[in-house]
Amino acid sequence: MKTILVTGIEGFTGKYVARELRNRGYHVVGLAHVNAAPRSAHMRCDLTNKAALQHCLSLIKPDGIIHLAALSFIGDANHNAFYDVNLFGSLNILESVTALGLDVEKIILASSANVYGNLALEHIDEYKGKLRFDSIQVNKTAHLFGDTAKPACNLIINFSHPVQSSDELLKDSLNDYFLSACFGDKYTEITSAEAVNEYVQTYIEEYRRDLEPMYREDEKDKANKGSIGNWYSYYKSIKSNVQFYEKGLLVYHIYYDEFTGGAHGIYLNTYFNIDLNTMQPLHLSDLFVEEYQEALTDLIWNQLMTTNNVTTHAELEDLGYGSTGEIAPSENFFLDKEGITFYYNVYDITPYAMGPVKVHLSFDQLTHLLGNNPILGGLIN
Repeated sequence: MKTILVTGIEGFTGKYVARELRNRGYHVVGLAHVNAAPRSAHMRCDLTNKAALQHCLSLIKPDGIIHLAALSFIGDANHNAFYDVNLFGSLNILESVTALGLDVEKIILASSANVYGNLALEHIDEYKGKLRFDSIQVNKTAHLFGDTAKPACNLIINFSHPVQSSDELLKDSLNDYFLSACFGDKYTEITSAEAVNEYVQTYIEEYRRDLEPMYREDEKDKANKGSIGNWYSYYKSIKSNVQFYEKGLLVYHIYYDEFTGGAHGIYLNTYFNIDLNTMQPLHLSDLFVEEYQEALTDLIWNQLMTTNNVTTHAELEDLGYGSTGEIAPSENFFLDKEGITFYYNVYDITPYAMGPVKVHLSFDQLTHLLGNNPILGGLIN
């Protein structure tokens, strides 16, 4: 069995490539950055450290290498880091293979979309991937001890996922990303239907396992069984939808609502802006110029003051804004043709009673801060 080394195996593309290689009968060894979150037992190595890299290669002795580890988007980021990782890291692999005398049949380098320059997306007539979506819907109620007279949990799921595309890699990668975002990483190795079914069963099993012993004891100690039931009646809702899909941008929205007894539950809205050309989620640093934070923070404060008909930071704070968290640009945002909307969930910057807060800034307001990301060009034009 031939051994294939996949660098950047914990990245968005690496996981899919590794799975396909295993399906084809290869032994796959993954190489991940030393600072990456440990999801599995992959080898850790910094490609810019040639000595450490040579040590890893001498242990693996790969027959082939698929090199995916890189900074995926230059944007306005640290250009020195880009050259260190993408250029010199790649060069270190080639030189190390030669220095060690390894019999590597082939090295495949996955390049960056940046080599194509800042293509104006309006020149592309079709939607990237020609994606079609469907949803898996579940509404499941399960009682403690399987007894309908006892408290129950209710789980509602509406999971939106791609079912057809002109690009199978894009479809499968998005499915994995959506499954991970909605249910967790461990559900990405199976089909969407299997993942939803397994999540439902796990939720019910954990509900009964955790609460049945406590409920049995409470029944013995308390006369008012009605009040007992209120604390054991659980609810969870996970609903997702494609909020925006045009050309190279897809905005995916997840609504999460859970009640586990107590005064009130918790509800969250989360947004993912995915660049379909790179198959990577967009971050603020991908969209704005360097050192954008202070100016963008001022715009958010000003918009909140305008919305609430006040003129000073102090007046806004008196209303409750900033009492539970700093008012600053959030990575929880969504793009559309009009601009960018920052979404602050309950407790992010305001108390529960005030609810979530949305701050919309138009592209006209942001002109002086926007970078040269082609996704922005496609929206603005």
